[in-house]
Amino acid sequence: MALPEWLAPVNKLLKDHDMEPNVKFQKIAEILVQHKAAEFIDNIPPTRFLPHPGNRGGNMVNWHDMAQSASVKLRSGFQLGLIGLSICFELPRDPTLRAAHLKKISDLIDASDGYSDFFNRYRFCLKDYFAIVLLFLSTQAIETTQGHLAPITGDEKYLAIATTHTVYWCKSVLAQCKCSLPDLGDGKRYSLEHMLAGKGPNHPLEIMCKSGWRWLVVHEEVEQHIPALPMRWSGSMNSTHAGNNQKLEMESALELCNSFQIMGDWVAALGAVAAGEPACKDYLGTIFNFCKTYGGGDTFPIVRYLAAYSSLWSASLKLGADFTEAVTNEPLQVGSKFPLFRAGMIAAQLTSPKHSDSVAKLLTVSDIRALKSKDKKQMLFEAESLMAGACFSFVFNYFFLQKKMCMGSYHQSYEQSFFLQKKALGELSSIL
Repeated sequence: MALPEWLAPVNKLLKDHDMEPNVKFQKIAEILVQHKAAEFIDNIPPTRFLPHPGNRGGNMVNWHDMAQSASVKLRSGFQLGLIGLSICFELPRDPTLRAAHLKKISDLIDASDGYSDFFNRYRFCLKDYFAIVLLFLSTQAIETTQGHLAPITGDEKYLAIATTHTVYWCKSVLAQCKCSLPDLGDGKRYSLEHMLAGKGPNHPLEIMCKSGWRWLVVHEEVEQHIPALPMRWSGSMNSTHAGNNQKLEMESALELCNSFQIMGDWVAALGAVAAGEPACKDYLGTIFNFCKTYGGGDTFPIVRYLAAYSSLWSASLKLGADFTEAVTNEPLQVGSKFPLFRAGMIAAQLTSPKHSDSVAKLLTVSDIRALKSKDKKQMLFEAESLMAGACFSFVFNYFFLQKKMCMGSYHQSYEQSFFLQKKALGELSSIL
């Protein structure tokens, strides 16, 4: 079978690392439209969409970000002209690829079966003790996602990679999904009628939710020939909307790992993630080192866990360059890289009630460097060993329970946060 005429020029553009990402993808769009591999379609209703599995590095959508952004837009006023360029790919007709895409999306939307759903979601990357580790992860936190995102109905035809949060928020509004923000509904669920009360007919929000807007639709054959294109294009489009939702460290780490698995080249993956202008771009190289050194192997289970953990918490705080550098590059003790304990410190930081300029301040660089002292050596090895067994889940579950029980108002220090671990294990002293 002859290759499509658009393939060579598109691949040439993708390999051009000097061209600005947005210029590059604009040219790619023009080529695809010219060769009838993409087309503009007006008024596609939100009910026809799902998020592309490659959107935002594989995290797809975040229900918390969707609601917060919508609340801001409701106060300032929705405008169709400000939605921006909307891009989607056709849902593949190929049974294998279609099933794989729908499974990933379903796992995101239907995370309602506690730990068993999370275990099934990541069983493909489990090895040895990770089967135990992931089996027990955060029943409480996973259940908080249930009902916040519109379910798959079978009417969907498109997978969004740009303005994805907007279109899926509209779809979730029509499905009357859970939402606690009083301006978006009754305090329990979205209500379009509530939001439109007193606004008159033909309001832009009503048009958005019921009639939709104009989309660039990329035909399914494009993704079949270039599987990495949706994720790379999504990253570029996210940079356009970076003022609202810049990618933070764990989302960028996940995108980096997913891009590497698709491209097979760390340099190309790093460039693709950087092109999306994440909030952590200045220290993306450090995140790259964390993924390679402590990711957990070829399928990066530690990175995948931390990204899911961050998403479930709807974490909006940066880890920050100094903390990320220390948790990645400080040698701690001779004899181990301590990947699980490092992951534990990141998980703790993601729950931080202390912050300054949107940077988490629960743990400090001094706390991490203190672990290098001789009197911490035995305790640190004990902690890593215990976390490599059944204890790993307990350490993380403590933070999940801490937030659920205290509703984000706790002020425990890092030392106090390990108190429950110490009490339960009966042996492990406080690390710091």
